[in-house]
Amino acid sequence: MLQAHAAGMSYTILRPVSFMDNMAPDLHGKGFATMWANVVGSRPLQLVSAKDIGVFAAKALMEPASPAFHNKALSLAGEELTQAQASKVFEKVYGKPMPNTLCGWEVGAVADSGVEEYVPVVCEGGVWGAGRGVSTVVPEVAGF
Repeated sequence: MLQAHAAGMSYTILRPVSFMDNMAPDLHGKGFATMWANVVGSRPLQLVSAKDIGVFAAKALMEPASPAFHNKALSLAGEELTQAQASKVFEKVYGKPMPNTLCGWEVGAVADSGVEEYVPVVCEGGVWGAGRGVSTVVPEVAGF
């Protein structure tokens, strides 16, 4: 961001938390649900829909001089749910329980391996970051 200012450039950085769209009734959804259960546990996880990210991106592109977007880094979150709460929503939407898979021990082993030191961008706001607290405050972005 400092280089952008020095070069006279403007910017808007969108920093979404975990994607709500990962909760799907497919193999990817099983992996996400398993990571959530084994790495995050009963702590809440912040989620945002890809559609909501698109709305913010479109507004930032259409209104680049707006004080809401000009030279801002915006954390985006829509909901903060525990897996139990998300599972109820999932079942209401899809008519079946949130999927899971048996590879959870592998996910836990990766999270405990110190990989966070090598991928700080992923870990700060993603699943591994939940151990240190999630990266944004939902009430601040909810009324945007």
